Amino acid sequence: MRLRFLDYSFFLMSRRQRPLDFALVAELKGEADLEALSAGARRAFEAYPVSQCRIHGRDWADDEGTWAIAVIDTTEAELRATLEGLVMQPFALEHERGLRQYLVRTDERQLLVTHMHHAVGDGISLTLWLRAQITGLAEAEPLELKGHDAPRTKSDHAFDKPCHGFAHRGDGPLSPHRRWIDMRFPTVQARWGRLGFSHNDLLCAVLFKSLREWDADLPDASRRRRGLWIPINIRRNPRAGFGNGSSRIRVFDQAGDQPSFAELARDVRAHLRWAIKHGVWNIPERAERLVGYPRWLAKALLWLYAHRPGVDYGTLSFSHVELPSHDPLLFDHFSSMTSIAPLFGRQSLSVTGVGLKGETHLTLTWDASSISDDEAERFAGLIRKNRELAYRSLEEDVPAQLTKESVVGAKA
Repeated sequence: MRLRFLDYSFFLMSRRQRPLDFALVAELKGEADLEALSAGARRAFEAYPVSQCRIHGRDWADDEGTWAIAVIDTTEAELRATLEGLVMQPFALEHERGLRQYLVRTDERQLLVTHMHHAVGDGISLTLWLRAQITGLAEAEPLELKGHDAPRTKSDHAFDKPCHGFAHRGDGPLSPHRRWIDMRFPTVQARWGRLGFSHNDLLCAVLFKSLREWDADLPDASRRRRGLWIPINIRRNPRAGFGNGSSRIRVFDQAGDQPSFAELARDVRAHLRWAIKHGVWNIPERAERLVGYPRWLAKALLWLYAHRPGVDYGTLSFSHVELPSHDPLLFDHFSSMTSIAPLFGRQSLSVTGVGLKGETHLTLTWDASSISDDEAERFAGLIRKNRELAYRSLEEDVPAQLTKESVVGAKA
């Protein structure tokens, strides 16, 4: 089976300093049944064959090596170090499949850790795989990507120059060492259609407010260009198709000097609508030709493209998915989720979010060589504070026809 362009790109562009892999750490409800999890994994591999393949040249080839869920017993005190050690382990995709799984147990909880290389698939693919493992439900529909007849390469809302990166004091080289902070809070419920923005847009506004405060003491604070690099699902069927079915769009902080959370969120919504309508996310069909090029040439072309003048990786990357609305069976088994994200290009910070049974679980992932633990904790504190202010502000910003009863949990 031939690799697709996105698969090949993630394989070639993954480096020791910037491994393009990610992990989902899910706390299980009750005792883990290792035999059932192992049987489910075999079922998921059969449903999605690429997940049990290694890379041979430009093709996926069966990995004939043994695979098992590794069971690791540790203590609560050593849990973080244990998890960091697991996600630091690099993949050698020419010798092994790009998916690993661990059952990490302490005296207080049991965690199912699923570690995947981005060449195998994206976050939605990982969800599909877990769903097949845990519930036995698999989507047989093959991956097909949408296209756009007249795509634009740059948003009309973009700055004239690339966004500034996240301001930090660290000056170390790029590092594969990722650390993370979990944030968990009740999700505000509102009539989003009448507000003119979504919960995702409001979280973007929270990040922009937090970045503004973070930059406030910088001498060029008023001139800094802030943007979010956001993944977008470009599958024809958004709920099916194992593999890499995501592209990227960007939104920008251009809402004036002192906007409200609602004004920022509506601005984000306008940016997203424009980008989606005009196909900024489009991956041209001719890109597939790159898979046929000699590896050295394909890698050089990808490097040049990723580092071309004017390339914009945003200030940080952000993704957020309200999963329970369309996959409740899977998430009946998990009580919390941590999404440890890859960092692309010169990015030093990423925020990922999952909606889970009326709660939002945010994970702040950062490059430990660039950002100190104190800096990350301080920025996480700004996100917590602004999230709470944003939720409270809904009562003030909703239109007159909305009553307080239409906004539930705004003080959570």
